[in-house]
Amino acid sequence: MKQMYKNFSLICLLATLTDPAFAAMAINKKKLNQLWEKTMITPRIGFKGDYVDNQQVEARVMGLMIGADVTIPYSDTFKIEFSGGALLETGSNSSFITNEYEPNRIWILKYAQATYNPFEALKLEAGAISQSDYNSPLLVSGSAFLGVRETLSLNFTKNHRVYLKLEQTIPNNINLIQRIGVVEDNGTPYYYNEGIGLELEGDLLGLQVEASQFRFESLAAGIANISRNFGNSVTSGNNISSDFVYGYKGYNLMWDITASPIDSVELEFYGQWLYNDEAPDGRNQGHIYGLGLNMNPWIINIEQFRSESDSSIAYYNSKDYSHNNHEGMLYRFKYEVEDYQEISFTYISSTLLESNSLQSDTEKFILDFNQEF
Repeated sequence: MKQMYKNFSLICLLATLTDPAFAAMAINKKKLNQLWEKTMITPRIGFKGDYVDNQQVEARVMGLMIGADVTIPYSDTFKIEFSGGALLETGSNSSFITNEYEPNRIWILKYAQATYNPFEALKLEAGAISQSDYNSPLLVSGSAFLGVRETLSLNFTKNHRVYLKLEQTIPNNINLIQRIGVVEDNGTPYYYNEGIGLELEGDLLGLQVEASQFRFESLAAGIANISRNFGNSVTSGNNISSDFVYGYKGYNLMWDITASPIDSVELEFYGQWLYNDEAPDGRNQGHIYGLGLNMNPWIINIEQFRSESDSSIAYYNSKDYSHNNHEGMLYRFKYEVEDYQEISFTYISSTLLESNSLQSDTEKFILDFNQEF
């Protein structure tokens, strides 16, 4: 009887192993194991402290960020990338204008996208695409915009190329949405950017220059109402009836030039120039001029910036530069241990360009610590 049971069990096992469904499951499990072995996960933890002081805002906030960067390479031409985590903050924010610095406990999404390279010269991206790649904080911050981006490159050598970059997205500022709460009440907004760039990498000299044209369309009244607090020219009203006085369509130039005259020392000149073709002179330009000195492991940056009232949409650009209608200086000192640990201290002082009851001269101190594992 036992022998008969063993024979029957063996027959059942053989039948199962030869079943197409089981074979497919085994193959899929093998592929999943191979995919998992190629998946790259970089956990990270960070601390950030913000000290903001002006007539409208007095904020003292400390936050803990826990997250990870994940890359899943399905093939040589297709991958999925994700970066995000949780932000836990405590502190105080005394303001009758904005809750931008309100301590909060929120999820942060830096980007979540699929990237397809059908051939070396073409890259297609879709999903929540980070805007930090543009290095243009006076135009857009590092928030993720939902949409697509196409990049066509022509490589002269391995380290020298020209490229054409096109982007069609739905703009967002998840930080302000979660802190303030904006209702898109008059349609879906759109953001378009078309640019051409040049990259030259070398041991002694490096260069990246990118010139682009941008435009925003179908902007919500809620976006306009909040942007009024950050310097934009907006008609009177509320989240339902406010409107921007001017349109936002123009040009942006970004550059980053590095030189290494001696070992372990790198000099950098970088910046941004911004022009809104829809607003009048005196209200339509912005710029950042930055100098950097990298003496490994120390990095020092000094920036002079100016952002006129309607050079860009304040809701979407960086709060570090006080959004719009400000000019000032930024000083940053950073200590970086290779690529896995850094700590930085930033001081920003800015003054108003035009008198505005909703804004005032501002001082900011920012402490950042980031650790990768």
